[in-house]
Amino acid sequence: MNLLEVRSLSKRFGGVAAVDDVSFDLPEGIVMALIGPWPSGSPGRSRRSGSSALDHVLAGRDAGMRAGVLSSILRFPAERREERAARNAALAGLNESETTELALLVRGIFRTLREINPAGATILLVEQNAHAALALADRAYVLATGSVVLEGPLEALREDPGIRKAYLGG
Repeated sequence: MNLLEVRSLSKRFGGVAAVDDVSFDLPEGIVMALIGPWPSGSPGRSRRSGSSALDHVLAGRDAGMRAGVLSSILRFPAERREERAARNAALAGLNESETTELALLVRGIFRTLREINPAGATILLVEQNAHAALALADRAYVLATGSVVLEGPLEALREDPGIRKAYLGG
């Protein structure tokens, strides 16, 4: 049984497509990861025409935010407040202690996910860190330039040479 069915999902941050016409099903009792560069390239690549550096920072802000992709798309008040705070932080820059705090927060989230996973929790994990996401997932969808380019069970994705090269360093 599917707990979630997503059809033709699209979301843009500024002029950058984070997801573009993405569809997937989330069956009950599995951990499914959506992995890929957010929004559509790594920070080291040049930005797309029409997108500012701030657009890219805001597009990548979701890793440390409480509001997720769904609330971002639906624009709940909590997401708007977090986006405003993220915009202010991006403009001001992060200091070393804030960067450390964010890294600890992300580690804590993954620790919690590992703890609840054996209980049969259904989890949709939208994550740029492919190593961490694939360590938890049963199944994954790989996105590039906002679109699904590969999907399948974890074992098949880990063996895919393109996935290993692009996301797993080998």
